[in-house]
Amino acid sequence: MSASLLFSPIPSDTSFQLSKLSLSLYSVVSFLLPSFIIRKLFWSDRLLNDCGSKHHWNVSVIVFAILAMLCTIVVMNWLGHINQQLPIWSSVKEAEIKSQEILQLYMKMDSIELLFYNLIIFSFVPSFCEEVFFRGTMQPLWVKSTGSKFIAVLITATIFSFLHFQLLGFLPRLFGGLVLGTIFLLSKNIALTIICHFIYNSSIVVLNYTEQHSTLDMSVFQRQLLNPYLILSASVLTTTLLLQLHKTTRRLERIACREEIRVKQ
Repeated sequence: MSASLLFSPIPSDTSFQLSKLSLSLYSVVSFLLPSFIIRKLFWSDRLLNDCGSKHHWNVSVIVFAILAMLCTIVVMNWLGHINQQLPIWSSVKEAEIKSQEILQLYMKMDSIELLFYNLIIFSFVPSFCEEVFFRGTMQPLWVKSTGSKFIAVLITATIFSFLHFQLLGFLPRLFGGLVLGTIFLLSKNIALTIICHFIYNSSIVVLNYTEQHSTLDMSVFQRQLLNPYLILSASVLTTTLLLQLHKTTRRLERIACREEIRVKQ
């Protein structure tokens, strides 16, 4: 989404809705289509099964993953604040500020219908396409190439952040990619990372809608999230929830393994 905005002109009234739809098309062409091509050309059924088709999850797994993603919002806000302090070329910074101004135009929501429309355009479509490409396709391929699941998560998260072409948001997206990659690594379920990614994107859309229709000031809200105790608590909670996710998925795998052995006998 952010990458396409860097190259988008400020839309006129007549092309406004069409410009929004073009953002969805960008996600489909840039991420979803390449995923299907890569899977068709390079993936065997064995690789598909080993890297995402076989999964074990229940309500606890979903809850742990979603709560971990919500906690990362606080940490990502802090990393975004740090990112803003880093020296970045003025031309790059100006281009990214312009893209944010264009995004605010797209985010203008005069009705609840536009809120749901934006949730589809800016939350669901990018979440679905990006997760299928990065976690569902690239991460397993990096696992196979490097032989290390953790290196694969790091590489995928780095590429994920870089391909948004937004240096002012590189660190928070890198952290978000690491959390999403860990969730996929533990759950082996792409649907779960799509849900988590969608929830994060939706929080931005909903907060923008709330700011437009209430007294909420986003800049003040973001500064409030910079409370050191809140950041520390969110970091500890994110780690704890991911550890619980690890324990739960391993327990479900052991149960499934015993059931498979029992069936074979």
